[in-house]
Amino acid sequence: MRTIIVATDLSEAANNATLYAVKAAQITNEKVILFHLFKVSPHVANSRIGTQGIDEMALRMKSKIETYATELENEYGVSIEVEVRLGDLYETAALLMQEYNSTLMVVGMPKKTFEQKLLGNTTTSAVY
Repeated sequence: MRTIIVATDLSEAANNATLYAVKAAQITNEKVILFHLFKVSPHVANSRIGTQGIDEMALRMKSKIETYATELENEYGVSIEVEVRLGDLYETAALLMQEYNSTLMVVGMPKKTFEQKLLGNTTTSAVY
């Protein structure tokens, strides 16, 4: 079975991308992987939260995405798996695509803001 990978942070833009991928998977009979890259901010890394706290934060996010995946599976009848990983976006995404033998990754594009025009965002930097 072929696989579509969707990068998600459960934002509005990511959810739109997810629905696009799920509907495409319905038509093409593909599996969907909801992929979330858990990033630890420098503030959290420098805090006293510790690795156990960081692991708990990642597990909470994974649980939210799994709940969303179950809702989508029930509504659209598409097989959906969840992958939450820690690491570099580009290396982790490339590894995930290789593991699942996927040739398509869908990402959402947030509305343009001044900050995005100035600094860019994950989606635009991934394209380049």
